[in-house]
Amino acid sequence: MYWKQSDSTDIHRIEAMHGGQGTVMSRHFFEDEIRLPIRFMVWELPPGATWGIHSHPDDDPQEEILYCLSGLGVASVDDEEVPIGPGEALLLGQASTHGFRNDGPM
Repeated sequence: MYWKQSDSTDIHRIEAMHGGQGTVMSRHFFEDEIRLPIRFMVWELPPGATWGIHSHPDDDPQEEILYCLSGLGVASVDDEEVPIGPGEALLLGQASTHGFRNDGPM
């Protein structure tokens, strides 16, 4: 059994995500098909956009993996700034406080 989905479906535009700046676009994959406690989403931040500092409540524990396709960004993780660029991944722990900004270019 398998499911296939295009990245052009289920696009969400979010203004000031988690109190950040600019418009963030997200694509949610397989929301109705996934049975395990995981989510698969692709986030697109234009240069200058930010994903505000936040954490996840204990009743919705989750880890996040950031993977940079293009451009340059900085993740804020527990008061530390971590640069990330094309081909790099960053695993954010369950209890971390985190945010992200796109320093461009795309």
